[in-house]
Order: sequence, then C-alpha cells, then structure tokens
Amino acid sequence: MNINIKKFTAGLTAIMIAAASMGAATADAYGIIDAPNSALEYELSASIISDTQIAVTIEVTNNPGIKEIAFALRYSDNCTSDGKVRNVSDYVKVAVNNSYDRYIYCGCGTKPGTDGDSYAPLILRFYFDVENAEAQSYQFSSSVAAYHSITEGISFDKSINNYSYEETVGTSWDGVGTTYIIGDMNNNRVIEMSDATEIYKLADICKKNYCTGVNTVNNYFIYNYMEPINWRATFPNLVCANVADTDKNNFIEKADGDTVMNYYAEHGASLDVSNYYVGNEETIKTLTIVPSN
Repeated sequence: MNINIKKFTAGLTAIMIAAASMGAATADAYGIIDAPNSALEYELSASIISDTQIAVTIEVTNNPGIKEIAFALRYSDNCTSDGKVRNVSDYVKVAVNNSYDRYIYCGCGTKPGTDGDSYAPLILRFYFDVENAEAQSYQFSSSVAAYHSITEGISFDKSINNYSYEETVGTSWDGVGTTYIIGDMNNNRVIEMSDATEIYKLADICKKNYCTGVNTVNNYFIYNYMEPINWRATFPNLVCANVADTDKNNFIEKADGDTVMNYYAEHGASLDVSNYYVGNEETIKTLTIVPSN
C-alpha cells in the first residue's frame, strides 16, 4: 500500500494541556474509527518539557501486526513545530502528503524486504515550541489516517473533508503538585551519603551521553528511554531531575554530588547549612486528565 494522505481531517482524538509539568498527560487508549474491527490501540500523550517546549507522543499500545500506518496530528495555532517525527522504533518512515497548516502527517512501515507485518513497539514523538507552557493551553488531536495490516486483513487510506472536530479530553493542574527535597535521590526525605553517590552516578551517565541539562534529563525520565540505560529502573525513586541539581544551575554535574557531601559533613558537625539548597523542599506541578465540555 502506498500511503498518500491528501485532505484527511476525520476521526480525531484530542488532548489539551494547560500547566507546567514533569509528568505526561495521557488520553485514553484509542482504536481506528475507520476500522472498528481492528485490535490496534494507541495512546496520545503530552508533556511539558520546559517553559517553552512541549513533547507530544503517539504510542501504539496494542499492535496486532502492522505493515504500514499513518497518523494525522493536529495542533493549535498558539504553538509551532518543525514537523519532524522522532523515534519510530523498528519502523521506517513512509512519505505522506501534507496539505494543511497546523497538521503533521507521518507514516511508517516495515523495513524494505520485510515479509509480513511487524509486531514491534511503535512510538512517534513530536516537539512544539510555545510562548508560555504554564500560562496558556495547547490542544493536540490525532487520528489513524491510513492502515495496512496483513494479519488483520485490513487496508485503507482515508481522505475525508469537513469533519467536525470534537475535543475529547483535556488536562489541568491538580492544584497540589508533587513535592521533592533537593539532594534526596531515593526520596526518603533524609539527606545521606548514598544520595551523593547516586548523583555522581547520574552525573556520569549524563556526561557520557551529552545530556547534562535538567530539562533534557527530565525528558529522558518522562519517556523512560531505553538507551543507553533504563532510566526509571536505574533511579526508581527519583522524583525528577531537579532533585540532583543541588546548586540549581540547571545542569547535573559532579559538583552537585560534591555539594551533597559538603552539606552532609557540615550538617553532621552542627554547622550552619542555611546557604545550601540541599534539604529544601520544592514542588513540581503535575497534570491530571479531566473530561472536557
């Protein structure tokens, strides 16, 4: 099947985000409106990476066998995108025809020469630049625009005009957020030498992989990138990367571990440690899914 999306605007599922967040807001699992008998399911999620950047992810959560698939991703006019798709897992990109503003059409399929379908994980990610992620709301919607599954015996390439857009879910700040203590890597609310050891380990990983920025590392934890490590499994109790940034310079470095060591020694000697950020409790806002009217 040669995917060729021309004027697709049908079958949209949507989420809206409206607060600065470490966590991702995820819509319910969706199927294919134009192929209701298909077992394919996917989720649409959004996460605020920084004050000026939002990541949107389409992840297939139940793959019955895919030869080719294309998604249409629509976004509101108060954000911009370079239109690139990242992380298509074990698939290759398939060219599609982008005909509308504020839409990203992305197709992917099995590698050339592959017989049959692929059952591999499929994740598509997009980044959007925004003016103020905390002060404004941003809306995203998605749909399976074309699909070819040999296993299911389903193949279609839809082109529908004048479909009325319907928002299905939104998000809001829960008003509470998640608290953390700077330097407390295992989240037991006590600063220990082991916290410094964990910061050294994280700083070393970040340095080797050129990802020392706090926002970048938070992005890795949100999506639990498997390469070069399983971030969440390696640091299972870490609330967010901000915990390790003990000097609050927005980078995770060996010096952050040194700061914890110095704090630990001076606190143990009953010295004044009020000049340290270590031990301070802070809050990171989190998003929650809410029905939209």
